[in-house]
Amino acid sequence: MRTKKVGKNNPKAVEIKADNEIRMEWNRTVDRAIVSGVSEVEILELKKMEITDRVKESVEQDGKKPELFRDIIRAAIAML
Repeated sequence: MRTKKVGKNNPKAVEIKADNEIRMEWNRTVDRAIVSGVSEVEILELKKMEITDRVKESVEQDGKKPELFRDIIRAAIAML
C-alpha cells in the first residue's frame, strides 16, 4: 500500500501519519509472508476480500471514518 505525504500545516497530519503507520505495517507483513512462502496470488486475494471490499462496504455504510480503515487493515494483518 502506498503512504500519503503530509504537507506543512496540514490539519489532518496526525490522521495521515496514523494511516501511514498501519500501511507500512501491512507492507512489512506482506514482505514477511512472501519470504515465508505465501504466494502473491494468495496475498492479493486476501487484500481484495479483506481490505478493498471491506473498505468499500464501510465507506458506503458509514462514510469515511479513518479509525475503521485502520481496524480493517489490522484485521487483514492478523489474517495474513
